[in-house]
Amino acid sequence: MSERKRAESGEYTREYSDDDILQLLPEDGSPVTIPEILETSDIPRSTLNYHLNRLVEVGKVEKRKPSANVVLWSQID
Repeated sequence: MSERKRAESGEYTREYSDDDILQLLPEDGSPVTIPEILETSDIPRSTLNYHLNRLVEVGKVEKRKPSANVVLWSQID
């Protein structure tokens, strides 16, 4: 098991940048689900979910829930 890097403050550093996550979403803004993203990525589901929600908070990604069991994610220009 690899050891995660820590900053001087002792906090863990991020393994994935915003750009790493944004590159997983279609550039044209087409919505995708997390399972669709995971088909082309080896990022753990919980990590992907965390980063997508953080990108929603900063206005780079839109999250829509068209039904109880479906969440769609898309890039915002």
